[in-house]
Amino acid sequence: MKKIGKYEVAGLLGKGGMALVYKVRVPVAGRMAAAKVLSPHPFLENLLGQKRLHDLFVREAQVMGGLYHPNLLEALDFGEHQGRPYMLMAYHPVSLGLLMGESHEPDAPSRTMLPLAALNFCEQVLSGLSCLHDFKIVHRDIKPSNILVSHDGIAKIGDFGLFQRPGEKFRQPENLHVGSPYYSAPEQENDPDSATAQSDLYSVGVMLFRMLTGALAGPGGFVLSRLVQDPDPDLEALVAKATNLAPAKRFENAREMRKEVRRVRNLLEKRQKGAVCRLEVKAPDSLMMGKAKGFFRSAPVKVHAKNARSFFGLDDLWRPLPGPMPVLEADGKTVLDKGTGLVWQAQCTDYPLSWQRAQAFVAELNSKGLPGLSGWRLPTVEEAVGILAPRPVDMDRCLPEVFGSLPDWLWTSDRKSFTAAWSINPKMGFVAWQDVTALCSVLAVTGQSKKP
Repeated sequence: MKKIGKYEVAGLLGKGGMALVYKVRVPVAGRMAAAKVLSPHPFLENLLGQKRLHDLFVREAQVMGGLYHPNLLEALDFGEHQGRPYMLMAYHPVSLGLLMGESHEPDAPSRTMLPLAALNFCEQVLSGLSCLHDFKIVHRDIKPSNILVSHDGIAKIGDFGLFQRPGEKFRQPENLHVGSPYYSAPEQENDPDSATAQSDLYSVGVMLFRMLTGALAGPGGFVLSRLVQDPDPDLEALVAKATNLAPAKRFENAREMRKEVRRVRNLLEKRQKGAVCRLEVKAPDSLMMGKAKGFFRSAPVKVHAKNARSFFGLDDLWRPLPGPMPVLEADGKTVLDKGTGLVWQAQCTDYPLSWQRAQAFVAELNSKGLPGLSGWRLPTVEEAVGILAPRPVDMDRCLPEVFGSLPDWLWTSDRKSFTAAWSINPKMGFVAWQDVTALCSVLAVTGQSKKP
């Protein structure tokens, strides 16, 4: 497919039981967007029929187009192409599920987040749900893969295909499940039409539990102390209330739960005093633990996803394997890694750039230059993960505070394909590929030693 309506197709983003989602280019402006096209699975089409599915798709577009909230994904345009309806939406290539490293195997562990980051995402999702619930809309499919995350960390609830208003009866076939296993509330599992606002809040509680533990509930239920050593009691109580099996014992509404999330978040901020990623122990200069000048590969390569983890030295969740601590020295404008001799910018770009524009930024940096330095470039994956420091959660690493405020994503010079390049998430310490049209920040590096 070359076009959807007037929009030029640039690739397939994903597919579900009801639709295909394409990355498309908006004419003249050239901006990327996402086009969701009705394309149901034959099983679903046989169960519900073409007209019913068409009506549900139009209904979804009308709801998304009529709501305006920073934490809700909007429908920007609607049309039909070759007899199939489509809706145009903002393009956000990253989902919360991608950040967590969720796979198609529900029992497989996912990446964990620091409590403050997890609570931040929960607060944003609850803000969006407050708007939905005010309009008497129950989402019924809140899960990490349906929460898109913008380049500046704003969570946006998407995929409204299963929404319901109280009192509506869809008379769906008995063998049609509504919602997602593990995230759906028990009352919704038993009777999809009985879902309420509290059902959505249950799903948020499950997401919070998984962000904190990397796991879904087991025989012991959603008990943080089962998987987390000495969990914060306020945080544990929050998760327990949100995931209570009885809807009446959960939070009354999204605003009430959001208020409690914010209270717990403020308490944790005071207790932790902002310590997110610090080098707790500075290794002496004589102990570089195998890091020598020129140790890391500096020339960019193209690595396919199936070979990337072994090539880059990553674990099953795409995190760097345990390695030496970076030994960093900052002077305000640059940061020297004393173990490798690499010199980094002390601050990343003020705003994210596409991969092509990142290359242009580096070229401009070389034309202007910093005092006594040249040869600036995008880092390789190994160089980028080499400056990540351990944080006090499992094997996760993040960018040390010596680099200032942390961006959500950083480009590397390595490519996955002609249309995708490798990036790192410096807040959670993992590697992922992104389309070259995605937006990531730039932290340039040079192998040239600083002049005295």
